Amino acid sequence: MSSVENSKSSNEVISEIISSETLPQSGEFLVSLQDENGLFTEDEGILHDYKDEFPFSSSDGYFGGILRLICGFNNTFGGLIIFGVDDKSRRAGKNKVTVDSEKVNRKLRENLSQIVTISCRKYRTRSGDVDVVLIPKRKTGVPPVRLAKVISNYSPSKIYKRAGAEVLDAAGIDLEFLYGPRPNPFIEEKTEVLSIDAALPGSPATIDEFVGRFQVMERAMEWLTSSREPRLFLWGHGGSGKSTIAYEFAKIVAGNGKLLYTVGGKQYERVIYVSAKNSFLDPFTAKIEKYKATDFSSSVDLFKSLLYLSNWTDQSLDAFDEAYLLKELEDLLEIETQLIIIDDIDSLSSANEDNGMEQLFTIAARCRSETKVLYTQRNLPVYARRNSIEIPGLDQGDELPIFISLCSKQFGVPAPDEVEALQISKLSECRPLAVETIIGLRRITSSYSQAMQRWTSDASQAREYLFQREYDQLSKENRGRYLLAALCAFARPQGLGVLQQVLSFKDEQLQDAIAETRDMFLKVEYGTDGGDQYSLGAATSSFIQMISKKLDKFPAIEARVKHYLSKSSVTPPSLLVLLERANRQVDQGQAESAWTFLNNTSLPPAVTEHQAFKATLGRVAASLKNPRLGEARQAFEEAYGLGNRDHKMYLDWLGMEKAAGAGTTNGIEVCIRVVNGSGFTSRTTANFFRHLAYLQMKRAIEISDSSPEESERLKRESLKNNINGYNFAKKSSDRNLENYYEQIVDTFKKVAISSIKNGTSDQLLSTIEDVLQLADDPGDILPIISINMKRLADRVQPHSRLSVRRSITRIQGRLSQKGFCATSDAEEKSKFHSALKAMVSGLS
Repeated sequence: MSSVENSKSSNEVISEIISSETLPQSGEFLVSLQDENGLFTEDEGILHDYKDEFPFSSSDGYFGGILRLICGFNNTFGGLIIFGVDDKSRRAGKNKVTVDSEKVNRKLRENLSQIVTISCRKYRTRSGDVDVVLIPKRKTGVPPVRLAKVISNYSPSKIYKRAGAEVLDAAGIDLEFLYGPRPNPFIEEKTEVLSIDAALPGSPATIDEFVGRFQVMERAMEWLTSSREPRLFLWGHGGSGKSTIAYEFAKIVAGNGKLLYTVGGKQYERVIYVSAKNSFLDPFTAKIEKYKATDFSSSVDLFKSLLYLSNWTDQSLDAFDEAYLLKELEDLLEIETQLIIIDDIDSLSSANEDNGMEQLFTIAARCRSETKVLYTQRNLPVYARRNSIEIPGLDQGDELPIFISLCSKQFGVPAPDEVEALQISKLSECRPLAVETIIGLRRITSSYSQAMQRWTSDASQAREYLFQREYDQLSKENRGRYLLAALCAFARPQGLGVLQQVLSFKDEQLQDAIAETRDMFLKVEYGTDGGDQYSLGAATSSFIQMISKKLDKFPAIEARVKHYLSKSSVTPPSLLVLLERANRQVDQGQAESAWTFLNNTSLPPAVTEHQAFKATLGRVAASLKNPRLGEARQAFEEAYGLGNRDHKMYLDWLGMEKAAGAGTTNGIEVCIRVVNGSGFTSRTTANFFRHLAYLQMKRAIEISDSSPEESERLKRESLKNNINGYNFAKKSSDRNLENYYEQIVDTFKKVAISSIKNGTSDQLLSTIEDVLQLADDPGDILPIISINMKRLADRVQPHSRLSVRRSITRIQGRLSQKGFCATSDAEEKSKFHSALKAMVSGLS
C-alpha cells in the first residue's frame, strides 16, 4: 500500500472499493483490518463483516442469515463480507467452500425481491486465504431489497439495514434514508441538491415517528417510476393511516425528486399535497374536530388549488369556470412533471359533490409530462381496482408493539402491560388512529381499563369518525345494515345459511348485502369446504351495536338471533298460552279474530320472532275467509328458517297450497323442503316423500299432452320418491307401511304402461336399475317388477333392443354382486332372474 493509502482508515478504503463496484486484484487493502501476524483484529463495522465459511446449503438458517446480511449492506452503504475468518482466533483460512460468483448471483436472483449482483475474489493473507464478497450499494429510487420467500426464521416482511456491526430491522423513521441517496460518510461524494419544489402542509400524523407499511411504500415507488398508469389509490378503513403514508411518500419524493424519473424518462419537478378532509379525530379527547386546513370542497376548488400551488398564476381564479381551469391545468401539465397527492377524496363523494377525478385523469393520461396522481380514500375504487393498494392495519407482531410504545411516550403515559396491549389491539383492530386514541384517553383516565371503557362509551365520537361515513352510504333498502346488526347480535362468525335463515333474505339479497358491506365492515374467514364465515371486528361491532338500535327491525333481528342461538324447540309457557288461544279460535271458525290478536303491535319481538309464533301466524293467515296467501307463505318460510320442524306446520302449508290450486307446483316445493331438510323425524320424512310422489304423478298427468318428455320424467321421479318414502316408513315402523307399498305398486304400473305405450323401454329399465339400487331391500320390490317383464319384452321396438339388452345385462350384474338382495326371498329372486332371461330370449 502507498503511504497515502496507509493513512486512510479501513472504512475509507472499503468505501472506495464499494464505490468502484470492483474488487482490486491485490489484497493489500485487507492489511488495514489485520495486525502484523495477519489476524483480523479490526472489529466488524458498518461496511464489513467476517464469517467462518460460505454456506453449504441454500435453505438453512445460516444461508438465511447471509441473505439478511447482504440485504442490510445493499440497503445501507454496500459492504464486504470476508469469508474464512475464524470467529475466535480471527485467523484466516477457515472457509472450505468454493465461492462461485455466477452461482451466488443465481441464488440471489431466486431468493431476493430484486437483483443484487455481487462479485467475489479469493485473497491470500499472512494467516490464510479468505474469500471476499462485494455487495454494492442499492441505487437511489429503487425500493429496498428484501427476501422473496421465507428461509428458516427469516421473513419476506422484513426490511434490513446495517447499523454499526449489526443488521437491524428497519423502522418507519428509516424510510427517508432508505429511499434517499444514502451518502457514504467515509468518503467525499459529489453533493448536490436533490429536492424539488413541493407544496406540502404540516404532517397529518400525531406521532413523530412513522411506523411501518414498507410494502405499501415500495408499491407506490414502483408505480411512480416503473408504471405508465397515471393514477394510484391508497384505500382502507377509517383510521388506517392512509393520509400519513401518502404524506411520508410525498416527503420522500420531494426530498429526492431529482433522482426520480418516470417510465418515459421525465424527471419529477414538483410535489403537491392537497386534502378534502373536513374533520379529524382528536386522539387526546376522542372528539371530532373541524379540520381547518381543507384545500378544496369541490372539483372547481381542487383545480384552483393545483394551479395556485404550482405557481402557475398570480391572478385570482375565482371568476373562471371549470372549462377554463381545466384548460390551464392541461397547459401546466404539458410542461411540468408532477406528483399530485389528493387526500380523502371521498369526502366529496359522500357529500354528493363532483370530485373532479375523471377530468384530472383525462389530462394526466394525455399530457406529455407523465404527471402522476395519487388518491387516498376509504372505499375500494370501483373503476381502478388494479391500480389500488389496500392499507392494512398495523402488523400485530412487529409494528403494533413499536407503535404502542411510541404513543405512550408521545402522550406521556405509562405503557400498557402485555394483557392491556392485547386488549388494545383487539379493540382497535390494529388501526393506528384507534390505537393512539385509546392511549391518548389514558391521559384523562386513571387506567387503561377506563380508557377502553371511554373509547366504547357514547361520550366518545371515535367510532362515529371511523365508521359513520361508510354506514351512511349503505343502500336505503337497509339490507346491509340488517346484515351488520345480525352479525353484531351473533358476536361470532356465521355462514351464509344461518344468516339467510335469520334475515329471511333471498340468495341475491344476501349476496348484495355482503357485497356492499364486505370491504369496509366485514371480516371474512375462508372455509376449507368453500363456506365462508363472516363476522365483525371489535371496533366495528362496538359501532354497529350502538347505531343498529335506530333500525326499525333491530329488535326483531336480535330476538331471532337469540332464538337461533338457544337451539331449543321448547316454547315458553307465556307464548304457549297465546298460541293455544289463536289455534282454538281457528278451530272454532274465528280465524279473523285470531289474525287481529296475533297482529297486536304491542307483542314484543321475543314473541313475534319465535318460530312457533311464525308457524301459527301462517296457519291463521291461510285459514281466513279470504286467505292471505303471501303473508302465510312468508310466515311459514320464516318458521322454517328459524328451525321449526313440527310436521303439522308443513301439513298446514301443504294443505293451503292444495286449497289455493297450487298444490302441484308450490306443494312440490313444500315437500322438497321437508325431504331435503334436516331435523325431521323419519316418519315425517316418509310422509312427505309420499306426498311429493303423489304431486309429481299428478303434475305428470296434467302435462302429459303438452310436455310428454317432462311428464315421463316426473312419473319416474314419483316412483323413486315412493321408494324413498317406503324406506323411511320401514325405518320408523310406520303402521301404514302397507299403504306405502300399494302406492309403489300403483306408480310402477303407471310408469310401465306409459313406457310401453311410448316406446321408451330402455328408459324404464334404466329406472328399474335406479330403483333396485335405491331400495333398502330390493327384494321388497322384485315381485312388482317381475310381473311386467314379459309384457315389456313383447313391446320393445327393434331399434331399442340393443340398449334394452345392455340394461338387462347391467341389472343382472348388480343382482350378482355380493350382498345385493341378500335379504330377499330366494323364490322371488328366482322368478326375477327367470323374467330377465325371458326378456333376453325375447329380444334375441
